[in-house]
Amino acid sequence: MASAAVADGHEAAILTSEDLRELLAPFPLLIAGPPAEELVAETVRRLGGPWNGPGPGAAELFAGTRVDLTYEQARIRAKEFAPDLIVCDTLDFVGPMLAAELGTPWALHGVSGGLPPHFGEVLDERWDAQLARYGLTRTPRLAYVDPYPDLLHGEDAPSAADRLPVRIVPFDRSGAAYEPPEFSRPGARVLVTLGTSVDDRDMEREFATSLAEAGFNVLVTGPAPDGAGLGPAVRHIGFVPLARVLPDVDLVVSAGGTGTVLGALALGVPLVIRPVMADHPFNAARAQRLGAALTITEPGEAGAAARQVLGDPAFARAAGEVRARNAALPSPADVLRELETRLPGH
Repeated sequence: MASAAVADGHEAAILTSEDLRELLAPFPLLIAGPPAEELVAETVRRLGGPWNGPGPGAAELFAGTRVDLTYEQARIRAKEFAPDLIVCDTLDFVGPMLAAELGTPWALHGVSGGLPPHFGEVLDERWDAQLARYGLTRTPRLAYVDPYPDLLHGEDAPSAADRLPVRIVPFDRSGAAYEPPEFSRPGARVLVTLGTSVDDRDMEREFATSLAEAGFNVLVTGPAPDGAGLGPAVRHIGFVPLARVLPDVDLVVSAGGTGTVLGALALGVPLVIRPVMADHPFNAARAQRLGAALTITEPGEAGAAARQVLGDPAFARAAGEVRARNAALPSPADVLRELETRLPGH
């Protein structure tokens, strides 16, 4: 959406923490709040222990801790920038609060295929307390921008009345470079990525080892491990944007994060998913229901699962159907222009 805004001649900035500057280059950042790791640590301190899925713990993170540690800085940065439109994601409660304080129109951008009803209720309750604390009243949004194609929602899923479907665009980064690695043996290429929310080098290593032993050439995002490598069939490629590497692979093995799952399916690449936390199980279930993915319970099962997926053309056909449906959706630029028509005075 930010790229589409700049391409249309608008000024766009992203409100986030300092640690994401390099990831989001070249967009200007409105720095507010600590990194995600600090938000999680503070939430664990408040709760007295960790959590692993949608519920009160996650609600405290997004609607409690993040607002408490971000909003004061965010309101300063937002007033300086003076936006005409705010676009925020489903679990961002700072954005709608800024919209209420500044009187700025806002739109919600989906980051999951729908939240469990009980989780939405807990989030709303915690957010209501924050609104009351700052003396703010919710303002109606312009639209719900939804990156999930109908195929991934399922036939019985409720649809927001103000829904604007938008085409999935795999993540890219200005100036990023990717040179496809060479392998000494023929074979399908499999990408192993845990995305930005899971940091588990042991799981990553188990994925790669299982896949290599099953005969695949393996690309792993992130830096190479210290010490001995994992053999000639495994290449660590760094944190490469999905838009650069996905065209070079036949299969993705991941934890089931939204960006990875949607990005892979947008390019017709099937998946093997080992869910870890948050919305991972929901994403895995949706992709498997379509026939575009296989879910596993242990990282060591990745090799056998990859053989099953790549040995059955039905998985690639299902992923290809998502790709075709996605390509027919309005682009981010189209959706941004529609949002502009809904702004006051237009």
